[in-house]
Amino acid sequence: MKYEHFLAARIKYNCILGIVLSVLYFTYQVEAHYKDTLSEAIAQVSTVTSKKEEMKNDTIMLEDTLNVLNNVLPGDFDKLDPKSRIIQTLDQIKARYPDVNLTFEDFMASTVSVEFPLGMAFKKDLPFLITYLQYVETLRLPFYSITNLSVTKEGDDVVSCKITGALSFPVTGWQGKREG
Repeated sequence: MKYEHFLAARIKYNCILGIVLSVLYFTYQVEAHYKDTLSEAIAQVSTVTSKKEEMKNDTIMLEDTLNVLNNVLPGDFDKLDPKSRIIQTLDQIKARYPDVNLTFEDFMASTVSVEFPLGMAFKKDLPFLITYLQYVETLRLPFYSITNLSVTKEGDDVVSCKITGALSFPVTGWQGKREG
């Protein structure tokens, strides 16, 4: 019985020590889990931040591309069908250069564009040839692509020119209004 009092105090001490150590171990586990979770959250935030910057840069690039397209495409690009636009351009060429003989074939359509084979022939001076080629090459829509150019000198100031190519207009594949 001498040891009963000693053992009772020791048991209380060991129980309190066990409880304190259990609380400390539990706290350590919670802190370690919190630390891992916080590291993952910080990594995710940095990933989101970098993705945000990429998206911002992509948005700026897309807006720049749309601005370029809005400047290149005519305002009624999506309202006219390709054949009507090609015929309008043909009328503009004929009105601007009535002395040029135009020869053409039927429309050729693909999934990407509508093409209109167009030949041009004239006898004029060299500055006219340069001006005319510059005009034809700078057509925006429809585009004119030259497949063959034949120039022969007829006299001192006269050249004979034959151009073959095609007016092509892209098929939009979408309808609606563009912003601009």
